[in-house]
Amino acid sequence: MHSSLFCISVFFLTFLIVFTQSTRVADQMYVSFDRARYCVRHLNGTHEIGCQSSMRGNSGRMYMIDNENEFNSYLKDSKTIDSSNSFIIALNIELFNSEYVDKLMNRLDSKLNGLVIYLKSNLSRPKDFSHDDQCPNHRQSYYLNQTETVHWNPKGTGLFFRSFPFPIVLLDEKDDYERLDKFYRQFYNTQSSPTCGLEVKAFQSAAHTSKTCMRRNEISHSLLDAVDGFCDPVGGLNIYSKLPDSLTLVPKQRQPKSVVLILATTDSFQMFLKAQGTTGGAQQPATALITFLALAHVIGQEQKEFNKQDKEIIFVTLDGDALDYSASFRFLFDMNNDYFPAGDKNEQRIKIEHIHSIIEFQSLSFSNNLSLYAYPSSPSIINETFIATLLENNPMITRMNANSPLPPASSQIFQQYNTTTEFSQWIKSIVEPLAQTLLDSYVGNNITNVTIEQEIINNLVYCVLKNVNCPLIHNVSNQSIGNSFDAFEQTSLPFSINTYPTATTPTFPFVQNILSYFLRDREYDKQNITETKCLEQKNNDTLRLYRYVGGYAPSIMPEQNYSGYCVRSYLRYASSSSPAFSIDNYDLSQTTYPAWTESRWTTFTLRLFIIPTRTHEIVTLVIGILLLSISFIVFSILRWYVKLDLLQPSSS
Repeated sequence: MHSSLFCISVFFLTFLIVFTQSTRVADQMYVSFDRARYCVRHLNGTHEIGCQSSMRGNSGRMYMIDNENEFNSYLKDSKTIDSSNSFIIALNIELFNSEYVDKLMNRLDSKLNGLVIYLKSNLSRPKDFSHDDQCPNHRQSYYLNQTETVHWNPKGTGLFFRSFPFPIVLLDEKDDYERLDKFYRQFYNTQSSPTCGLEVKAFQSAAHTSKTCMRRNEISHSLLDAVDGFCDPVGGLNIYSKLPDSLTLVPKQRQPKSVVLILATTDSFQMFLKAQGTTGGAQQPATALITFLALAHVIGQEQKEFNKQDKEIIFVTLDGDALDYSASFRFLFDMNNDYFPAGDKNEQRIKIEHIHSIIEFQSLSFSNNLSLYAYPSSPSIINETFIATLLENNPMITRMNANSPLPPASSQIFQQYNTTTEFSQWIKSIVEPLAQTLLDSYVGNNITNVTIEQEIINNLVYCVLKNVNCPLIHNVSNQSIGNSFDAFEQTSLPFSINTYPTATTPTFPFVQNILSYFLRDREYDKQNITETKCLEQKNNDTLRLYRYVGGYAPSIMPEQNYSGYCVRSYLRYASSSSPAFSIDNYDLSQTTYPAWTESRWTTFTLRLFIIPTRTHEIVTLVIGILLLSISFIVFSILRWYVKLDLLQPSSS
């Protein structure tokens, strides 16, 4: 009898091994979308915006709406709406605006458990789509107290600044859309067939306001000794560089109106984040940043002439201006409190009175008609000579009326305190006349026909728009920094809302290395300094930056034939988060400074599953009860046989 029981046990064990697969049951039940982008929570001093799911996630029956006719039909279909307690609507991105979202929320009320916005392909991207306000950053505008509002962004939906009680997800990969559509069409034939369901997990840790969230962070860190918090201040790094010989050291005094600031931004408006990796926002700053870096190269190329004049030209990138000019507020705060430039105290600090002019690259579009806005704190100090020279050098530029308000730009905050080849050629047509104008205005008319090699702009375009892990970044940085870009192969330079130091964006090291290299001391290249000597210089000079690089051929002087050399440059950077998070005991509910934070989260998932029909559920339940009953009977019989076998006397 013992042998028979052993055989039965082996049979059941073999059955389980043969018919059990290594794949988890959950993996067989769900179809996951790992490349989805998720709407997250942002908070400021007064309220919260964005989206989130419940802690366990939101789920509901999937209903796919592709056009306006389908949308209207669904809202009128009471039978379908009454057939389920919750829905997650898959909505064509063309319908993702306030009008359609509000109609869904009003019709479904609490039954609306989430939105999945899908893009069919890159070719079907909307021509005009923006979730920003129609007047971006109007809460901190220079024209805040004026009654007339200029709608710089007429297609803006303002959805970013609304608070939704459900998660919103974006699918922007073609094959993800095709999978979603395939399953939906397969199971949406009749009401009696199984249907598709969706589950979204996008729980956000932060809630209420930045003041509440930052207080919870402090409690968590002090009482619970927890590393993780609930939210992080929005902001990354403000980066600035200039020609390394244009230093004003203590006790020498910097002259008033002696500093020219050239600005560009490295962040962009962004409603959806990826679960993993970097996420680019709107590509608005890309063209401006390429132009900005190309101009830096020309200034570095002509540094002998620029070193003759008495103006310091400082290139500055601001990160955080997408949300109420946070980075510009921080830049001005640092300047007013003797923190600019950061670093060595032997360098004379720059204040507002030292600023001569500001040139900002913002909203450059691929067009033959560019607008020039000149708006100083007093119209009487407009540099008409500079403007006239610029207009003469570049016929594409049209000067706007003096009464025209400034478009949304970082320089507004200063006012409150007083095809690839064709595209590259277009950038060249902007950079060369501007560099020529700077030379003519600050040096004189001794230099003519300022040029930049087309290959340099081509490489910048490729790095920023196509692949940030490009040969250029490896040639101008040391090996360890260059290797850090390998993880971003075939990734365009991301322009997004950052939280530093938690941000892992490659944007900051890219700008730091390219900008400082283009503005380096070209004469120092010729000294043929060894790598060891270069490291010694780095340790002895606190005012300049030294690094040993392989070199970028179009940027090296013709007489240089060696493979590596020591680069001497000037580079500074500082936090770009709002002053609201740096001032002791500052009340974050005040509106003096923007106080934006971004919520933390633990997981992002979007999964599709099949919802069985009522009949299928009943059949499954009955089969389960029958199997349980049979198992109980078999177990009872086996137990009875075992009991009899134990009662038999042993033959031995």
